[in-house]
Amino acid sequence: MACKYCADYIARGLKDVENFEKACEALRLDPHKQSDWEAIVRAMVMIGQFGTIRLARRFPFVTDEKTFLMVARTALNFYWMTLDFWEDKLVIERQKRKEADEKAAADLQAHIDAKIKEHEKARATFLEQFRIKG
Repeated sequence: MACKYCADYIARGLKDVENFEKACEALRLDPHKQSDWEAIVRAMVMIGQFGTIRLARRFPFVTDEKTFLMVARTALNFYWMTLDFWEDKLVIERQKRKEADEKAAADLQAHIDAKIKEHEKARATFLEQFRIKG
């Protein structure tokens, strides 16, 4: 996994996820060490997504039941936080796309209105040729 957003995930994890540092410590990873960030994100997301079976298989050294449950719960909260992170990004992206679409629609409508006026002016000029002057 190319961890483009690892720094954001770790920062939000430290701020928003309860027991994040303790869980990282139990997994023998350091959230303050940049070289561990990708491993932390991968581990927490896998555990949060697939549950305690992934924790037991990938981290067999976490044997204390209390610590095991704390890590599992923290990983689940971290996984939910990553989903919220993407939902927030998608909402912002949708809003930008909506604004761009509205601007494009307004520009198109202005272009159509200009063409209609141009056509009406050309039509009036054309009809003026055939008007009987008296």
